[in-house]
Amino acid sequence: MSEFYFINQHIVIAEKKAVLDKVQCDVELNPVNMLSGLKLKPEPTHIEITLTETSGDFFPDMYSTPITLMSDVLKKGFDQCGITNIDFSPVTLSDAKNNRKINGYWFANVLGRFSCLDESKSDIRRNALGNLKFKSFCIDESKIMGAEVFRLDERARMIIINERVYRSLSELNLKGVLIKNTRDFDGYGI
Repeated sequence: MSEFYFINQHIVIAEKKAVLDKVQCDVELNPVNMLSGLKLKPEPTHIEITLTETSGDFFPDMYSTPITLMSDVLKKGFDQCGITNIDFSPVTLSDAKNNRKINGYWFANVLGRFSCLDESKSDIRRNALGNLKFKSFCIDESKIMGAEVFRLDERARMIIINERVYRSLSELNLKGVLIKNTRDFDGYGI
C-alpha cells in the first residue's frame, strides 16, 4: 500500500504575510470549475491579483485561496517530477501600497478528481445531514487510475500527492507550505 499526502498553504496568522485580495482574469474563474479536476475552457492567459493594503513581504510558495497559486519553486518541483496533469497559467501580483508588480506565481489547475477514500481504513463520520466528515484518512489506490497528483472528490479543495512526489517536493525547502500524510490529517489545514 502506497502512502499519500495532502499539500496546502500552511494557514498561519503572520503580520508580514502577503495576503491576496481581488482576482482579475481574462476569463471567468468559477470556483466550481476550478475545483472540478477538469481542464478550464477557455484557459486563462492573464491573471492579476491585488494584495490587500495590510499585506507584508512574506510570500509563501503556495496560496490556496481565493485560487490555487504555486510559486516558480513549487511549479518547478512538479515539473521535475514529470507531473503533466496540472495546467499552469502565469499570475502577476499587484502591490499598490509599494507600487510594484510581483511575478513568479502560477495559477494551478489540478486535472483529476477522484472519489477514493478507503472508508474502512479512514476515520470518517456522517453528520445529521448526511455530509461526510473525516479526519485521518487513507486513499484507495484502485480508484485513482495511477494518478500521482489529484483533487480529492470528498473535499475538492484538497490536493493529494503520492509518495514519490512528496519525497521530491520535500527537498525544496518550501516556505508556507504544509505537506502531511493523509493518516495525520486532523480535520484542519484546508
